Amino acid sequence: METGFVEKDDWVLPTSGTIGNKSRNLLENRSVILGEGLKILRSLTIPWEYLKAASHPEEFVMEQIDRYFSGWKRMLVRSDAPDEDLRRRFSGQYHSDYLWHEDRGPDTSEFFIRRVLKSYNHCTAKIRRSQFGLPEKGMGLLIQPPVSNSPDCLFDADYSGCFSDIGELALLTFTSPQNDVDAMQLEPYRKYWVDQKGGLLSEPTTSDDPVIAQRLRKLVGSLPPIEGKGWEIEFLQNREGLYVVQTTPVRKSRKVVVPDTIDSIFDAVEVVGTDEMLTSGILCVPYLSYSISEVIDGNRKEELERLIRFDAAHEDYCLVTVHHNLTRDDLSPNLLQYVMNPSVIIDLETDFIREFAPHVEQFLREGRVAVAGSFNDRSKLRDLRSLLLRGTIDPKLSYSPTPLLVRTDEATKKAHIGLADGKVKKFTRV
Repeated sequence: METGFVEKDDWVLPTSGTIGNKSRNLLENRSVILGEGLKILRSLTIPWEYLKAASHPEEFVMEQIDRYFSGWKRMLVRSDAPDEDLRRRFSGQYHSDYLWHEDRGPDTSEFFIRRVLKSYNHCTAKIRRSQFGLPEKGMGLLIQPPVSNSPDCLFDADYSGCFSDIGELALLTFTSPQNDVDAMQLEPYRKYWVDQKGGLLSEPTTSDDPVIAQRLRKLVGSLPPIEGKGWEIEFLQNREGLYVVQTTPVRKSRKVVVPDTIDSIFDAVEVVGTDEMLTSGILCVPYLSYSISEVIDGNRKEELERLIRFDAAHEDYCLVTVHHNLTRDDLSPNLLQYVMNPSVIIDLETDFIREFAPHVEQFLREGRVAVAGSFNDRSKLRDLRSLLLRGTIDPKLSYSPTPLLVRTDEATKKAHIGLADGKVKKFTRV
């Protein structure tokens, strides 16, 4: 197979083929990023067409890495599909991994490359492409060295995180560099609300935090504006400077005034997303065991199939469930990967509530809001929590065509949920 690449300063570009959105967004914003004094890693983009045509795509990738990163020791292999984050930000849907030069072969480096490529065909990715009417193509790759302070250590950067321009205020989230490609899928270390001038609205933990906030706010202001969108910047910093590793358009919410009234049927303790919306009904998803969410021998479990069919046939509904079902770790059902259409998500398992990972939060903000808390005595829905927790009932989905009026403001953690027509309608098995 003949392929061609051309070196352009710190980027190795294909002479033909379709580069993915991750590469494209970073490449198109490259001059602005460098002009603001921030850094970009030397990067190699491999289009999906090249990998589809290769008789042994893993060997082909290794050959290109050896050619363009002489003397490399560690390397990140990042997903770069042409549909990645298209239409909506869908953080963490595809896999990324890292390679060690010493671990070459079918059971090591080639295995990790194959795992990234195979994530394109995961059932949840196929569901999303089908619902959005996106064509089936394949996985491209973005190859980059890690941001570290020493060549022998992959996980010793000073800081990592993201800056999300999601509304009147932006959100600066710090993650653990030690978690590398998984950092954005785990609970953050700390986060701040940032005003339009780059100022933090709370006391900083380190003296570097306000400086990072100022620089990223200035960068976001210099990037090209997109109607209804802000920019999310993923970053890492080492002793050489502040690196931008991803720039992604994200939904930007308008300001919402949440009334200070006592007629809300819900007492919120956590809020993700700012919006005002009317839902079509309430879907209850009980605690699902891990086996429920798995695809075993090509056959989905019955409840998961019911959930997927329901989601495809309904829009703007309210999903009520427990925290375990909403996380994206290896021990959870990863429910959010299977549903595209809820506009409101309610987490009733507040006994064990913890912060969502940055990738989960941004998924929730893309046309949705999420609240954690409890239905109160005014709701006639107070008993839902006891029905959803582990061991109380068999895992069966139930739905009520009860419309809810929902207003939320993430910065103030305020939420108002009301019965749109004053009635709770009967729940029936889905």
